[in-house]
Amino acid sequence: MPCHSIISDEDIEKIYDIPKISSFDIVTDCLDKSKKSAKIDIFKDSKRLNTTYITREYDENYELRGTTESTLGKVVLHQTFFLQEENQKLGLATSLFWKELDIYRNNDFNEIHLDAIEDGIIVWHSLGYHYLDESTEANLMIRWYEYFVETFDEISEEERTKIIHKTNNFEQVLKKYKVPKNKITFSKWLRKNDLVTAEPMFYKL
Repeated sequence: MPCHSIISDEDIEKIYDIPKISSFDIVTDCLDKSKKSAKIDIFKDSKRLNTTYITREYDENYELRGTTESTLGKVVLHQTFFLQEENQKLGLATSLFWKELDIYRNNDFNEIHLDAIEDGIIVWHSLGYHYLDESTEANLMIRWYEYFVETFDEISEEERTKIIHKTNNFEQVLKKYKVPKNKITFSKWLRKNDLVTAEPMFYKL
């Protein structure tokens, strides 16, 4: 089929050939000559690691997010990626991310697109993804200030004020103030307060 020239099945399979995954099932389909889709299941010792299919779409001509003008390019759409809870925070997504970069660059893709939710809004940004809406990080910081004041009430008001004043963006937020031990994490606090949104993001290859 013509769509396999966008990216071969063999190259898609290479992404999931990592030590953290012992086997995988991949089903690809040509949506048309310029679009290819993939559904992936990943396993460790015969146990399925994902909750639903990992779904990807590879598009030869898709509107780029990292340009000021309307420009088409070769884009990978990362549509779903949900791991079983016990398989989260083990570095699996990060390991796949580095493999994806190599394979996508070798296939001349211009960008990766995704709509991040919950932890992904923070995690993907830390790996180099950009927010499509430039106000996203500013809004996220406002939420973090609220979370910090509410959650770390054992810290004196004077000290909290100092920490807030020297924390200007999310990369400067210390891990202990995002994922503290024995306290609610920032991501769970967002969910608890119904503040989780889907944020369009992109990675320039």
